[in-house]
Amino acid sequence: MIVPSPLTVTEPSLTITKAVSNPTPAVNDSFTYTVRVTNASGVNVAQAHDIDVTDDIPAGVIVNGTSISNGGVLTGTNPTTGNGTITWNALGPLAPGDSIDLTYTATLAAPAHLTSAALVNSADITEYWSGPATSTQRRSYDGPQATASVTPMFPRFAVAKSAPDGDRAAIGAAFRWRIDVTNSGGADGFGVDVTDALPANW
Repeated sequence: MIVPSPLTVTEPSLTITKAVSNPTPAVNDSFTYTVRVTNASGVNVAQAHDIDVTDDIPAGVIVNGTSISNGGVLTGTNPTTGNGTITWNALGPLAPGDSIDLTYTATLAAPAHLTSAALVNSADITEYWSGPATSTQRRSYDGPQATASVTPMFPRFAVAKSAPDGDRAAIGAAFRWRIDVTNSGGADGFGVDVTDALPANW
């Protein structure tokens, strides 16, 4: 009598998340992206090998290439307007239940190259394998994607003018005006100039 023997098939199962340290930066603020790749846990999960990850950088975000962790390489970027792609190749092996964090820092481009719209970038596990490169029976997988966004903050000024001592003026007497400038935006303003065009006879 032949007694069947149970067979357990194991394979890796990766997920990816992406976060940013400051989702509402102002110009000149530095912020850090963290891409986390995690292998599932459980008796049916195997190590993940040769994990390839890409991260597409939007225009308006300028990556500090020297800050990229784990051997990631930045290509296709413009030092003035940003953009480009970060590629990490052959990461791992990643054991069941383990994670690896891929990080880098960035700043915003100059205001002339920005709007108030969110800048979204997407990280993608483009490929990973169930065994090492020396294995002749390993299987490849196409992993998921994750996004993160930053929304540039700008100063937003409003000007109000009033006559704090009343609206009556006498010839030859001093008259006091008050001008209030208020910044209701999400960033500091610098070098703010204010002009006041007075009518004739003032």
